Amino acid sequence: MRPAPSPLYADENIEGVLVRALRVLGQDILRGIDVHPAGTPDVAHFVTAASLGRVLLSHDADMLAIATRWQAESRFFAGLIFLPTRKYGDTRAAIRAVRRCVARFPEVPPANRIFFA
Repeated sequence: MRPAPSPLYADENIEGVLVRALRVLGQDILRGIDVHPAGTPDVAHFVTAASLGRVLLSHDADMLAIATRWQAESRFFAGLIFLPTRKYGDTRAAIRAVRRCVARFPEVPPANRIFFA
């Protein structure tokens, strides 16, 4: 039997239509905007995703910098999928990119790794 997809945490800048589409496809995904108010600093979202054991989905270069810093400091986080928005012209292409990343994950969430979608 195939393991359940790793749970995701979408930062507040990930479009709602992408989150909804991933949910319809069976992805467990929590929106940062449902956890913290708009304008919450990126590091708070990063800490929340890490504490919940959820792989962070973001297209924010600041999140990439935080993940890199945490790697250097040997701090735990469940993983980061970096989804550059300019690379994908439509929501379907972004969905395929995220699903390709998630499909590569082992049974355990990809702790302390950065995936470029």
